[in-house]
Amino acid sequence: MTAVRTILVVDANPLARDSASRMLRSAHAGVRVVATDRLEAALEFLSTQRTDMVVTDIHLRQGNGLRLTEAIARRFPGITVVVFTHDDSPEYKDEALRRGADYFFAKTEPNGRALVDIIRKRSATAGRD
Repeated sequence: MTAVRTILVVDANPLARDSASRMLRSAHAGVRVVATDRLEAALEFLSTQRTDMVVTDIHLRQGNGLRLTEAIARRFPGITVVVFTHDDSPEYKDEALRRGADYFFAKTEPNGRALVDIIRKRSATAGRD
């Protein structure tokens, strides 16, 4: 496992996308955070840029985060996928995990703490494998 250096945030809501990006940048010095609102733009970025983690909502401007999760699991198996959404029903969670998500969190989690903790954990265990 390597330290997280690049994170792609994919969310249709510009406020949520910007908020998650700012939170991740401020919590993890040196982490590059890139953001988009579209499934195809996300896949294009992943095919050209080394990326360690994708944080996606279920609802995107084109496509959805479940399809994106499945495509990442199939085409880029080394990338950690976090579904970070308001749609936190058990059905969505089960479907996201079935399609290859590593984590599933509600945006209502206080301050996105769980999301920040995943990156800290990944970076702390880097190099121990």
